[in-house]
Amino acid sequence: MHLTPNFAQAWYDRGQADYVPPVAINRYNQGSKTGWVGIAQPLWLTQGPYAGQILVGDINSHGLWRVALDTLIDTTGAQNMQGAVFYFNPGSTGNGTNGSILGTGNAGINRLTQGPDGTIYAGAGRGVGNWGSGSSSALMYVFKPKANSTQFEVMKIHSLKDGYELILNKKVDPKTVTNGSFSVKQRSWVRQAAYGMGFAPANSPTNTTGAPQFTNRTIDSIQVSTDSLRIRLKVSGIKRLNQDRRGDSVTHWHTVFFFGPKLLSKTGDSIYTNEADYAQNWIDTTTWNGGSIPRDTQVVVGLRQPSRLQNNVWFTQRPGFVNVNVDNMKPYLVVLRDLHGRVVDRKAGAAGVPLQIKAPGAAQSVYTLEVKSEGESYSRIFTF
Repeated sequence: MHLTPNFAQAWYDRGQADYVPPVAINRYNQGSKTGWVGIAQPLWLTQGPYAGQILVGDINSHGLWRVALDTLIDTTGAQNMQGAVFYFNPGSTGNGTNGSILGTGNAGINRLTQGPDGTIYAGAGRGVGNWGSGSSSALMYVFKPKANSTQFEVMKIHSLKDGYELILNKKVDPKTVTNGSFSVKQRSWVRQAAYGMGFAPANSPTNTTGAPQFTNRTIDSIQVSTDSLRIRLKVSGIKRLNQDRRGDSVTHWHTVFFFGPKLLSKTGDSIYTNEADYAQNWIDTTTWNGGSIPRDTQVVVGLRQPSRLQNNVWFTQRPGFVNVNVDNMKPYLVVLRDLHGRVVDRKAGAAGVPLQIKAPGAAQSVYTLEVKSEGESYSRIFTF
């Protein structure tokens, strides 16, 4: 069979294949070896201040990142999920001569787990890279939460109809919330055959590891919520998936945020990490409420019921598998996807007959389980 270079795109355009864009996008810096190249085992956090978020390491990079998911309704009325990526440990561990590099020394993190007291344990390779070898300052890193942390940081980023909402872990000093404390930029990229290519503006054809270029987006206004725990950025010109489409492939949009050092909490704490990356697949249809009720409780709880199908889907999870049952007396389809959106299992079921979805591998990881029936869909995240 002869296949054209973009046969998969044509397949998708005909409605014969599902396409799920990446839930999180990160940059890679070849010089300092930070970012995502060979993503390692993700860890779904179940307790502590980051409960409900995902930690990710990379065997080709220094450091750890956390992914804060954003659930939203897009312009089509469908519920979607995308996320913001933050440095989890931008400070020094003091372990060995390379301890200052994102807190994991000269080692790429490959395995993660969390103890019953919230402590995070990270297993590393000997060096950074697919075939890391030689001596390393440490092969195990331990991140133990402080009882009374003074850390001030952006916990989540929510899409809004006209910009973004930044969710903070501590009250911000409103006097430090100025236009000079924020920067919002975007770039687009498409899948291409050449390694590292597809960014716009394009990288040099002879240097595919160069830093991607971003275009500034105008911040029209900034507001602080009445409880000082949220900041609203009204931003013009934000692009989403397949806007200004280039060529015959999917065009993705990647938003990056920078937070200035003068942004302080009410107790004078500096911002912990000064940048974030956001997968701009969709734009929410909701506007900022501006009151003291966090958007998480006022809006998102209601959005977690995207269709009547949710009331007919039942899950029973056991070690190594999950049973799925649908009691709406209609045929249904179950699709299991990894964090990259790739389908790792797909099964068709009959009404009232449970399906068993097994863990794809021995290592713990995070997956999205989609259930579809009669034009409706419902999805849920599972950790095997």
